Amino acid sequence: MQKRSKCWAAAATAAMLLLTAGCGKAGTGQEALPDEGKENGTAVQQESTVAQDDGRIPIEIWTWDIATCGEIHEIFEEKFPQYKIVLTPVESSQLTQKLQTTLASGGQVPDICLLEYTHRGKLFQLDIWEDLSAEPYSFPVDEVLDWLVPNETDAFGAYVGPEYVAVGALAYKRDMTLEYFGTDDPQELQKLFPDWDSFIKAGEEVQEKSGGKVFMLPSVGAAGAMLKGQSQQPYFDGNQIRFENSIKPILERLIEMKQKKVVDRIDYGSPEEAASCGKNDHIFFECPAWALSQIIYPNDPDGSGRWGLMIPPQGGYAGTSASMGIPKGAKNKEGAAEYIKFFQGTLEGGALIRDYKSSLIPYKPAYEETEFYSQEDPFFDNQDVWSVFADVAKNIKGVRPLNNYDQDFEDSYSLAVKTINASDGDITAQELIDTMVEELTNKHPDLVKEEP
Repeated sequence: MQKRSKCWAAAATAAMLLLTAGCGKAGTGQEALPDEGKENGTAVQQESTVAQDDGRIPIEIWTWDIATCGEIHEIFEEKFPQYKIVLTPVESSQLTQKLQTTLASGGQVPDICLLEYTHRGKLFQLDIWEDLSAEPYSFPVDEVLDWLVPNETDAFGAYVGPEYVAVGALAYKRDMTLEYFGTDDPQELQKLFPDWDSFIKAGEEVQEKSGGKVFMLPSVGAAGAMLKGQSQQPYFDGNQIRFENSIKPILERLIEMKQKKVVDRIDYGSPEEAASCGKNDHIFFECPAWALSQIIYPNDPDGSGRWGLMIPPQGGYAGTSASMGIPKGAKNKEGAAEYIKFFQGTLEGGALIRDYKSSLIPYKPAYEETEFYSQEDPFFDNQDVWSVFADVAKNIKGVRPLNNYDQDFEDSYSLAVKTINASDGDITAQELIDTMVEELTNKHPDLVKEEP
């Protein structure tokens, strides 16, 4: 087991700062630093970090991830003293527009853009990205987890850049699983819940035993994040809507969970959902790796030893994350490539991402080193939680492809989830889909409806 107490303390401190500012997102299935929803929480700082003209070459990064960067950037600058990191805060929802406006006006683009997942499909339609796999950068794409590469490559065949690995598991409260299921062992729980049908049935029994006070999950959205992350079915095929075999089965399952009171009424991603970690109303929590330090630890300060981590019914899931990209008009392309290669393509840099950001990297050798993603966590009753996330990352076979309409789809899907919650499931998946299709085709007249 590796000794990382100082780093974990730093991560926990950063998490507390984030939560104090109101950005805690309870289980979104997304990595904290590349999270598409930062605009729903902490507002990014309004000014760039100011770097003095000290002879070092600046690497300017447009990013919404400011709070957890300090120490790892100090370490990077010590290792590469010729460079200095300059962070320009940009909300994830505004980055696409800011980049396009800058390009149109002939302004200076940054050296690195943090490219959020749901905007990436649109951004990758623009022939503005350096191919990081080509000379002189030569990023080792063959050492990136295979399932990530298609969604890191733009429409012109350029490998734009690696991403933080967003994968998730299912956290649970050991005392509550003992009470309701007779075991707190993750392997035994996985046997009890091999699929969502068994999970839902157990949820009905929990409701009956608790007099309607205890739920399996705190929100509809938490269940939806896992179900979406387990599916590879595309929502679109070019400009063709393809909801029948992709989102419709997921909405049907969410409606069933809501009707049978498997999920509570809490708003997804809300402070209330985060705070529920420290209460006894919910047994399970959707849990991407970042949620350990940013959600669970700070919201259940007396919960050390109480928690466990398991593979969800029907397997681990992929969340949405952000990749890094170097615009063709960047001033310091080689420095930017050095930065990306260090943090996403080396064990040394990956260890910093692991310890200070509670995130995984896409570098295959990190998963081949037995001890790299391995640490007993006292908060989880000395369970080796990192190995659970690593196993999920290694075993994902593929993910849903990026699309130009991804952000608008997510907006319409979020409204569908809110509707399921507000109606207590008294709605059909087809009604929700009809509304989603109407919204999307109004925004994008080029979209073609799916034929019955």
